[in-house]
Amino acid sequence: MMIMILVAFSVTSVGAFLPISLAEAEALSQELGSTREVIGSSGAFLTVTLIFGNNLIHSLVMFTPFFGPLYGVFVLYSTGRVIAAEAVVQRVNPLLLVFSVFALPHAWVEFLAYGLALSESYWLTVAVLRRRTREELPALFKAISICALLLLVAAVIETYLIIILS
Repeated sequence: MMIMILVAFSVTSVGAFLPISLAEAEALSQELGSTREVIGSSGAFLTVTLIFGNNLIHSLVMFTPFFGPLYGVFVLYSTGRVIAAEAVVQRVNPLLLVFSVFALPHAWVEFLAYGLALSESYWLTVAVLRRRTREELPALFKAISICALLLLVAAVIETYLIIILS
């Protein structure tokens, strides 16, 4: 799982550090601004629900054997691209934004959940290839439950930070 957390962090960082055009940066930044507006105009319960739901959907796809890690890389890389876009629009070093994101506790909890999802996807893939899928199902169900709990905690923390920093 630690390897998958490092992979998740690395993929996000690569997405953040690769060059991005001003047009793409502005488009991504505008999209992020729209998301912030929706979240900012929602109550605490709805904000937790939106954040949790979004992250849970992505993590559940990451659990899928064979396809899950590819999807996870895409999502994490896309997250890095949003960081790159914000760096361009705000005219700051992307390294500063990457460190800023990972200075927040909910990011660590989310990446722990994504690392768990990706590592279980690997083990589920191995089980499918060895025709031992049934034996891996209890571990899969535990991992999904833990992942959901972690993402709920992360959504509550993120919502709290949004509220106190607004």
